[in-house]
Amino acid sequence: MQTARLQKIKLFANAPGQLRNFYKRVFDFQELEFLSEPPDLFVMNGNGCQLYLKRASSLDQLEHPQGIELCFEVEDLVQTINRIKEQGGNIILTEPASSAETAFYAIDPAGYHLMVECVFRESSIYF
Repeated sequence: MQTARLQKIKLFANAPGQLRNFYKRVFDFQELEFLSEPPDLFVMNGNGCQLYLKRASSLDQLEHPQGIELCFEVEDLVQTINRIKEQGGNIILTEPASSAETAFYAIDPAGYHLMVECVFRESSIYF
């Protein structure tokens, strides 16, 4: 069985700057300023897991009614899709295959949104 890595957590909030201060002061998360776009998006590093604090738009509130999206990296998308379905989750959107499908969106049994991306491992074959 493959092991997934929790890559990032996206929190949708009306005051992302206030959350930025909270996570910085309480948990000593560091802001990744090169990824942040104040005042609507702050990206924090929490010991290897990124925390995205995004101003909630009306579309975000429709797509993420709980205000959260968990983002995972996996090695095998097909296996993960099958396991999500077997365990009562739903696949809601796959990205168009430009060269190959590399991500999809799903909902877990509790209704939380998931983004799942494929991690490409370096090949042992060199040209």
